[in-house]
Amino acid sequence: MAPKPTNTDTVYFAVTDQWGNGASFINSVYGGFGSAIIPKHTGFALQNCDAGFSLLAGHPNVLQPRKRPYHTIISSMLTNPVDNPLHTVYGVMGGFMQRQGHVQVLLNMLVFKFNPQAALDAPGSVSALGRLSREKC
Repeated sequence: MAPKPTNTDTVYFAVTDQWGNGASFINSVYGGFGSAIIPKHTGFALQNCDAGFSLLAGHPNVLQPRKRPYHTIISSMLTNPVDNPLHTVYGVMGGFMQRQGHVQVLLNMLVFKFNPQAALDAPGSVSALGRLSREKC
């Protein structure tokens, strides 16, 4: 029996089919019960990931037109630059390390030729709050 997950607020999956179509999907309620809003007859809570955005003018994460506030929900699809077919669908979970994790997994697959599982399992590093630490993506 697998151990019980310690953090269950985020779900990620990637799928492809025989025709080269793909989907990369991530959903997270961010904290606690998310927004605490459960749409009728659905059984799931809506997320509150935009809790990190700000309405204060001048704030680095202010919500305004033509600005992309920092966010941690990232799902990825990669195409071949030569002829544009789908190459890879992938994603990582992990809050504020996701941008760094995506780059590390991508480099592991493209540069080091790791398969997707090996790319995820490989040690990585995370830079946050002025500290550098090592962990898996």
